[in-house]
Amino acid sequence: MIDTQRFSRFQCLALLAVGLLLNGCATEFAPSSQDTLESVARDALGEAAYMQTLVRACRSLGGDTADEAEIVYGDWLDAHWAHVVAADDFYSQRLASRTHTYSDRPLALDAVDLSLSAQARALDRLDLPRRSLSNQHNTCRRQLDQLSRAQTPLLEAEWQHPYLDYLLAWHQGPEHHPVREVPSLAIGVRPRQEPGRSYYAVEEQARQTCDNARLTVIDNDWPQEAYGVFCGEQPRQFVSCDWGHCEYEEVQ
Repeated sequence: MIDTQRFSRFQCLALLAVGLLLNGCATEFAPSSQDTLESVARDALGEAAYMQTLVRACRSLGGDTADEAEIVYGDWLDAHWAHVVAADDFYSQRLASRTHTYSDRPLALDAVDLSLSAQARALDRLDLPRRSLSNQHNTCRRQLDQLSRAQTPLLEAEWQHPYLDYLLAWHQGPEHHPVREVPSLAIGVRPRQEPGRSYYAVEEQARQTCDNARLTVIDNDWPQEAYGVFCGEQPRQFVSCDWGHCEYEEVQ
């Protein structure tokens, strides 16, 4: 005869196992496309570059403002840095075929444009040059206080959060990630640099590339200069100059 009590327990265990299996399948996430994954990685890097610029600007004021900037940045790194590193590595892989070499480092114009846009957004938000010294400190403290109290996620849109977790699970690297400026392929470019001596000659050449050409200063440290030529939002040429002699590389 069948032991009905044991059979009931077996049924319960079997149903529980099936339930756990189905629950695992339901929660497993698969990105809709690599392009969407890249877009989320790009957004994450834009927010990281914004944060790094804001902290760097406030830290430069010194005193208690610099101390507060360090504390807020440290908390932000603890919360988000692993996701940022994963996003940076994925974004770099996606741009691998579109990189150039400058000062022995890989550079991608897409990453440069992303970095400069995020940095400009942070600097415009602070608008420190137009403020008095005391107002500069107050502005930074106000922005830092908002960041410390908000406890906001790296990206606000909830639909992007599974993508960030997917990137983190995908990423293969050391447990501890050294802090670096991101995106890495922007090689630490700084915004609003003065044009170099070759700028106008390069600009004239850029106008022949397309009607809506724009020129971005990447480096101006004579005799070294570097520029990016864009047609609208699309990168077209990387220009490196040495003592006024410029070489043009097409973006693949």
